[in-house]
Amino acid sequence: MNPQRLGALLEKEWREMFKNKMVLISVAIAPMILLLISVFLLVLFEASYGELLADAQLLRQLEGDWAILFNNILMFFLFMPLVIPLAIAVYAVVGEKEQGSLEPLLATPITDLELFAGKALASVLPGLLITWAAYAAFAAVALAWMPPALTAFFFAPPWLLAMFGLAPLIALFSVLAAMAISAFTRDTRAAYQLSSLIMVPFLIGSLYHIFTQRELVSVGLIAAAMGGAALVDALVLGLGLRLFRREDILTRCP
Repeated sequence: MNPQRLGALLEKEWREMFKNKMVLISVAIAPMILLLISVFLLVLFEASYGELLADAQLLRQLEGDWAILFNNILMFFLFMPLVIPLAIAVYAVVGEKEQGSLEPLLATPITDLELFAGKALASVLPGLLITWAAYAAFAAVALAWMPPALTAFFFAPPWLLAMFGLAPLIALFSVLAAMAISAFTRDTRAAYQLSSLIMVPFLIGSLYHIFTQRELVSVGLIAAAMGGAALVDALVLGLGLRLFRREDILTRCP
């Protein structure tokens, strides 16, 4: 791949993204809501165990209770890289079809792989940066409010591996699946509706984990999830590359 063409495409995609208010609003609302919910759960925890926070021995006795709550909070942060890039990825193809700006891009020397990779990166990177910023804000609140014995939980290996290892794979899946859908969809609203189905399996899995709590989040569990996500990403990438063909997109452009 040509780095200059890829860089030029990234610059173009981000410039167009900042011009689109609908995309910006979609990108901003989800992390704000999920972050507020996470902080609210901390408030509930403090309200329930506030008198015990200064007693390290009692906290150790209740470790199972607060570990379950904090692991549930992790699910919200893993939901961010799934939701945030969707709006950008869908607009990256369908929005340009509707505006008629995709045809000039396809007429350039850029290859199909560069086009696909550039649009994918343009969606994944902002989603990850916003997710990590929300995580940093949550961690800052926790550090300022909770005792060290508890705040260390948010910097433990399972959390760090989830945020910096699993989250990128989740974001990549979200973007690749959304772009595959957008490649054969001509209407932005329809593309958004179809792409929202991507979230259903993750929602079901998260709710199952929250309500059953059969296993606490661990490094082994996150590593297994990363392996599964990497496999799914590879399969979706192969499908997306087959669907994301220059000639097909040109013939479907309105």
